[in-house]
Amino acid sequence: MEPILTPAEINEKRMMLQDYAPAQEALAILEKNNGRIDTSFDELWFRGEKMEIPEQPKSGKSLLHWSLD
Repeated sequence: MEPILTPAEINEKRMMLQDYAPAQEALAILEKNNGRIDTSFDELWFRGEKMEIPEQPKSGKSLLHWSLD
């Protein structure tokens, strides 16, 4: 099961981090991805690397899970 933030949780974090621009960008991506943390992490990772987002690996794990293994 993919971890998900609710719109209320995203708004709470947005208020807490209102003066930190990188957080606002990340929260906008979370909002765009309906709070899906894994999907948002992958998008941010590849955006930073200026690479295309590949298809999900056969294991179904996101890059976030690969980095935690």
